[in-house]
Amino acid sequence: MSMVRKTVTLPEEVVAEVEQRANGNFSAYVTELLEKEIRLAYARELLAEHEAEFGPIPEEVQRRVDEQWHQFEEEQRRESRSTPAS
Repeated sequence: MSMVRKTVTLPEEVVAEVEQRANGNFSAYVTELLEKEIRLAYARELLAEHEAEFGPIPEEVQRRVDEQWHQFEEEQRRESRSTPAS
């Protein structure tokens, strides 16, 4: 993937938090977050299209998805804590 340099202005608190979590690679960390946000935006668009065509997702299905998502997030947090900094 080719890279492009951009200049952004961020609040000091955000920069400090990213630096603390980035394990020394600020750009890679920000890139990963932006890629996740793009995937989430795409998923929201798909969900809106689905709901427009078929109606809202049933509550029971949404509850199960939420449970699985929270489980996934917790696993990701555990993995990130156990991954040694390089």
